[in-house]
Amino acid sequence: MENQGSVAIPETILHHTVLSDRAPVRAIFGDFILDVGRRELSRGEAALHVSRKALQLLELILRAAPDAVSKEQAYKHLWGDVFVEETNIANLISEIRNALGDDSRNPRLIRTLYRFGYRFDGKVEWDNVEKEEHASHGIRAWLVWSSREFSLTPGENVIGRDPQAKVAIDSAAISRRHARLTIGENAIVEDLGSKNGTFVGGERITGPVEIHDGDTVAFGSVLVLFRMLIDTGTTLTEMRPLT
Repeated sequence: MENQGSVAIPETILHHTVLSDRAPVRAIFGDFILDVGRRELSRGEAALHVSRKALQLLELILRAAPDAVSKEQAYKHLWGDVFVEETNIANLISEIRNALGDDSRNPRLIRTLYRFGYRFDGKVEWDNVEKEEHASHGIRAWLVWSSREFSLTPGENVIGRDPQAKVAIDSAAISRRHARLTIGENAIVEDLGSKNGTFVGGERITGPVEIHDGDTVAFGSVLVLFRMLIDTGTTLTEMRPLT
C-alpha cells in the first residue's frame, strides 16, 4: 500500500524542459543571478547557499514564467518516479524564499497557487553566458559616492535606499528602489518612478539613457560618479577620460 504522504507521478505528465549542467546560460532577475552551468545562485557578487534540489526547482519555476508550475511537474522533474514526502516540495520552496528574501504571506517573487503549484511573479531574463562573457570581457564598472565605491555587475543593478539593493545608499533623498543601471556592451540608467528623480548631466531623465565613463549621475540630490573601464586585449583603457 502506498504511503498517503507520498506522490507518484505518471510518465504521461509533461514537464518543462530544463537545460543540462553544461548549458552556458543564466537567469537574471532583480538583484539575483542563477547560473545554471555553475549551479550557483548569487546576489551581486555574493554567492547564496542553496541546495541542489532547490536550485533545480527555482530554475524550473523561472523557465516556466509567466506560467505556473504544478506540483506534479515539479515532483516529476526533481524525483522522477521515486516516492517522496509531500512536504519535500514545500521545504524547497521555503529554502528558495529564504535565499531570495521573499515572504510567503506577501510574496514578491514566488507565489503559491492553492492546491496547484507555484508561479514566478517577477521579471526574468535568460542570457547565454558565453555571449555575455564575450560582450563584457574585461569590462569593470562601479559608482563612486563620497569616499565609497559600489561595484556593478553585468546585467541589472538596482540603486536605492533599500538595504537589499545592489547599490544601497542610505539617504532620505533616495527612494527605496530609485533607479536601475544595466551593464552590458553599453551602460544604461533608468529611473524607477522615484520621488526626487534621476539626473544625467543635470537633466532629469524620463526614460533609459546611456551613460559613459566619467559621467555624473544624481539620484535625487545624491551625486555619484560613474566609472567604466574596458580591457582592449592588451592594457586596461578608460572609455573616456575623467575630468
